[in-house]
Amino acid sequence: MNHRILLCLMPLLLGAKTPAPLPWEEAARRVLEAYDAGNPLPKAPDLPTNPGDGPHLRWLEAAAANPIPANPYPPRTQNWKEAEAIRHFLGKPGDLKALGTLPLTLEGSRMALWRWGQLRVRAGRLSPKDRRAWEDRLRMGPEDLLQTYATRHALCFCLAEGDRARFQAILETAPGSYQEVLQMFQRTFALIDGPCPPLRLWRLSDLTPVEEPLNTLGPQGIWIAPLEDFPDPPPPGWVWVLPTPGGSQSPREGTLEEASRVEGAVIAGKMKGSGRVAYLAPSAGELEALFPSFFPIRVEFGKDGTILRIFVGDAARAKGTDGKAN
Repeated sequence: MNHRILLCLMPLLLGAKTPAPLPWEEAARRVLEAYDAGNPLPKAPDLPTNPGDGPHLRWLEAAAANPIPANPYPPRTQNWKEAEAIRHFLGKPGDLKALGTLPLTLEGSRMALWRWGQLRVRAGRLSPKDRRAWEDRLRMGPEDLLQTYATRHALCFCLAEGDRARFQAILETAPGSYQEVLQMFQRTFALIDGPCPPLRLWRLSDLTPVEEPLNTLGPQGIWIAPLEDFPDPPPPGWVWVLPTPGGSQSPREGTLEEASRVEGAVIAGKMKGSGRVAYLAPSAGELEALFPSFFPIRVEFGKDGTILRIFVGDAARAKGTDGKAN
């Protein structure tokens, strides 16, 4: 045998190692995290699974990518029946009576329902009542990332609506692993109807520090989001605040640290020519002391300088919450 061919075949002859299959819970977690971050879904061989989990993976990935995902299960099995029930529900978007009885034992089924509701809420196509029913259907499910996403969604909207009764109900039913996020929302709820707090910022044109009540910088409100999430400036009267990617500035440091200065200079370069004043927020700790760290964040001010409404994350992305700033 040719020596070069033998060298090429050697790994096969010796038994090349294949990645060990992931437990299904880990494989599902990676798919869900990729979807939530807006990244491409992981595929084999980067996502090796056991042969028996293949249909579950195909159902989950199809649910994350398609309005009505294909059913990968053998006909007339229990999983096939559940997938068919989900497909039937997705095919009749106005039939919400079935929401409470949908079978949701499979991650792909819950993913399909999450995507269905998330897209409709963002498009302004679910009433508040139906939105809460959809959130609760997923919130009361297994303790996985989909339950976490639904809890986050519900928290964002009850903050935007100032619904303290619903917030209390979520406090009492949320998983224990979510306590830190619940505390963040509790702190932010306390800001509503109160004076605008100061936030230490740096003007992006020259990176000079600014620390004063936020309503003095923009009388209508403040918009906080990374530049890639919100590349166009908000309307006049709104403060435009851009967090640094690292958020590494120490809250105790009064001068701009070098890493934050470099990040600020990059952002300022990307904004060159926009014609709008914007500010840099380099400290994730200072932001999180005021608002939950789910971007985008939009805070509306009253004429007296008090905070009227706070929109974060899913609520800030929904159509109709503010057509001009969205």
